[in-house]
Amino acid sequence: MVIYIDVIIGLAVGLVTGWLANAIKRPATPTRRWITELLSLAMGVLGAISATQFVTYGPQFLGCSVVPAAVGGIVLTLVVLAAGKSWLKL
Repeated sequence: MVIYIDVIIGLAVGLVTGWLANAIKRPATPTRRWITELLSLAMGVLGAISATQFVTYGPQFLGCSVVPAAVGGIVLTLVVLAAGKSWLKL
């Protein structure tokens, strides 16, 4: 059950972060927009799951630490999207 909550938190964080990244720097084509959004969703989920495996801190919701999941999703998504937008011109 904990992994499912991590995935849901990661999807939400990745979706918001990808939307903000596309709003700040607009992609040239619709394909690049979709790549950015899918990449942000995947990295949000991976960041949320990995952060809760390493750190158990803060309030818990159904056995899942909410703060590490949100912060892990945001950090990993921002790092990958910053690299993608600057190096790969997404």
